[in-house]
Amino acid sequence: MLKKCLFAIAVTAMLAVTVQAAVEGVEGDCGVWQYKGHPYPWPVEYKKVEVCRIPIWMEIGFWVELKDCGDEDILLVQVDCEEVGRSADDWPCYYGCAKFSIRTNFEAEMDGDVTHSGIDMDHKELFNGDEPLVIPGDGDWHDVEACVVAYAFKLWKEQPAGVKEEIGYLKVRVKPTGSPP
Repeated sequence: MLKKCLFAIAVTAMLAVTVQAAVEGVEGDCGVWQYKGHPYPWPVEYKKVEVCRIPIWMEIGFWVELKDCGDEDILLVQVDCEEVGRSADDWPCYYGCAKFSIRTNFEAEMDGDVTHSGIDMDHKELFNGDEPLVIPGDGDWHDVEACVVAYAFKLWKEQPAGVKEEIGYLKVRVKPTGSPP
């Protein structure tokens, strides 16, 4: 009886190993082997497990972008004062423009200010014929023509005729429309 019991145990163990080898293998020269690894997988590998999700919010700030603004110059040329909405008493009158594009994510009011040095004159800045100009905050590019009307120049002493001379610059300024919260 003991012999039969030991023989049955040996046959059962051999069958278990054979079945396990057929089920738990890797593909190789002898067919497909599979690996079950129950109750603990082998080889052991730690993996990252998601334990929490935290929402991410962003407070988007104001942004404005000007394209081709720094590449432009305004050349003032002499015009009749009546052409630029001034009286003959404001003689001599000058006018010049530059073009650029702007986009922004907020509705912005655009205006300008001429800074000049060494020349006594009065001036007015126009953007697309208006001052100030309101740019919609849609993020699309908008073409702008920035013009300067200068009048009542006092050019009698230092500036010779026919010379192109830098006399200052136009500061382009923007601010949000409306009131801060």
